[in-house]
Order: sequence, then C-alpha cells, then structure tokens
Amino acid sequence: MTSTAPLSTARPVSTAALQQFQAAHRRTWDVRLVGESFPAVLDHLEARYAIGSDELGRVLIQHQPTGEVESFATRDLAVALDVLLTREIEAAQELDRQHAGAGAHRRFQVLSFSAA
Repeated sequence: MTSTAPLSTARPVSTAALQQFQAAHRRTWDVRLVGESFPAVLDHLEARYAIGSDELGRVLIQHQPTGEVESFATRDLAVALDVLLTREIEAAQELDRQHAGAGAHRRFQVLSFSAA
C-alpha cells in the first residue's frame, strides 16, 4: 500500500467537530474542501490514518498507530472516509458518556480492522 496522507501532529478534536465534519462531508463529498473548514478534524484523521489503494483500485486505509490495514469494497475514498468518521464519532460519543473529556477519543483502542 502506498500512503497518500502524511502523518501530522494533530490537535484533539471534539465529538461535535467530528459530527460537523461528517455532515459537511456528506453534503459535498469533497474531503479537502471540508478540511479547509475543519482543519483540526482533517489533521486528526491524517494523523491516525494513511490512505492508498490495491491493484484493483479498492481503497485501503492503514491505522497509523498499529499499522493494520483495512480494505474497503469500494474505489471511492469518500465512502471509506464516511465509514471511518462514523466509527470515530461512535467511539468519541462513548468516551463522552464516560466523561473522558473533549479530545480523549484520540487515545481509544484500534478500530476493528480486518483484511479483505
């Protein structure tokens, strides 16, 4: 897998910011355009994930902290990103329920990655 997203130093982001990013993403399906409005969320995602594709053009997402790679049955990065955002939001909401505080979800456990 060849990474196309650089590893960056991300600032913690809130659950609300993740939700707003996802809502805007679902309206435009343009990651970079939405990222201009939500740079902290884009930094957060780029710090956690690297993107690439396999020989069939399917989207591959690598979880940076663990190196695990998930293959999506799509060639559309926007679809894969929406799945990741949903997982990030669910994990952040769970930590919010546990009163872990804004940005604490940056330390949650690896998301369920599986080889396809």
